[in-house]
Amino acid sequence: MNKLELLNLANKGYPDGFLSEHFDPETGDYVDGRFGDALAAAIVAELTDTFDPDLPDKDQVEIAIYFLSKYARDIAAVQDALAASLQEGYDG
Repeated sequence: MNKLELLNLANKGYPDGFLSEHFDPETGDYVDGRFGDALAAAIVAELTDTFDPDLPDKDQVEIAIYFLSKYARDIAAVQDALAASLQEGYDG
């Protein structure tokens, strides 16, 4: 598997395929997207930074899943903190 193949696999699951706005369609290299989708940019940056062409496909996908799972946990923690502030009556 090459970097572009991995990114195209991930892009199949992203709403509206916006991951593709953040990588070169021929090389898979990270590019600044035309849209302000910071999450898509972060995902592409992470997948390109952690890509190792010497690893077997299965390992490559497992590494991608690991880092995306960490992102999901981090986002959930932020959501929980914001929700807790509402329950505590935060009003600025």
